[in-house]
Amino acid sequence: MKNPKISIVVPVYNTAEYLCECLDCFMAQTYDNFEVLLVDDGSTDNSGIICDNYVAKDNRFRVIHKKNMGVSAARNSGIDVALGEYIGFVDSDDTFLPAMLSEYASIALRTNADIISSISCLDDNSLAKYTGKPFLHIFNNKEARNEFFKIGEVRPSVWLTIIKKDLIASFRFPSHIVQWEDYAFIGLMISRASVVAITSKLFYKYRYREGSATKQSLNDKHLTCLLIDDFFKENHVYQSKQEHHDVVGFFVRCCALGYLGCPELVKEKYRENIRKTIKENICSLFKCRSVSLNMKIIISNILLSERVSEMALNIKYKAIQGILNIRNRLVSRG
Repeated sequence: MKNPKISIVVPVYNTAEYLCECLDCFMAQTYDNFEVLLVDDGSTDNSGIICDNYVAKDNRFRVIHKKNMGVSAARNSGIDVALGEYIGFVDSDDTFLPAMLSEYASIALRTNADIISSISCLDDNSLAKYTGKPFLHIFNNKEARNEFFKIGEVRPSVWLTIIKKDLIASFRFPSHIVQWEDYAFIGLMISRASVVAITSKLFYKYRYREGSATKQSLNDKHLTCLLIDDFFKENHVYQSKQEHHDVVGFFVRCCALGYLGCPELVKEKYRENIRKTIKENICSLFKCRSVSLNMKIIISNILLSERVSEMALNIKYKAIQGILNIRNRLVSRG
């Protein structure tokens, strides 16, 4: 393979405020052999017009205008027309560094990996953690699966990752899973990959903003993450019971924490559903490798006393904040 073409799918829905900043990052890339597939998912602001403007000034951009069907359907539309040897995904309100695609292409040439990813997004916490000597870790299928299911170096975020088009083949994002659909898709890809390459170099700046899917209160869409277990079973992803426990336990945690942080009226709607979910999956919760023992106890206490769970969670967060405040004061005093 020589200078692999990389197709990047960008689902776009009402992000006109941030879209130019995102698309300018493509214009600034030091690597030339790529295409950007803009999927305008029925935007009602100026996002569609902005997409058309970039297509007009740079032939590496293509646009698909479609009715609103959600991010999974938008990504799938991009996959359907992608021409690159590798396919990646970028959120339309995020940004990334000029060297991102060049580094991914270089790793592809050196390793011929099926999946290439950065270990984390570019923020203050990750910079502090990964400012040491850069590394490139190469995993076989067994190693990659282990890292993915325990939420280790192989992360479940499509916006950190490029994947061989041949590996994706006829697989697509599950449209019935609205929260953590990227976890479902990456898990499916990992289960079929022979070589996975993970770099410690950080390129991607994820934007946390009010109104985004990850910031919304618990609702029916969030609970669709519990369907990932069935999705993995249907697609023969699991190779062990431990992998099943890791998935189920992780998403019980996600739903339980979302529930604990909800207003009382929302809690009332989901109270029995959450309690039933925890009760039916308590074994997987306690066997899940990515959930701490402290958090397992807090979540299981919902079955006994919801108020006890909330108090324990608040005490934990206040204790952490207190430790950080003390550390900051000591640092400021030199």
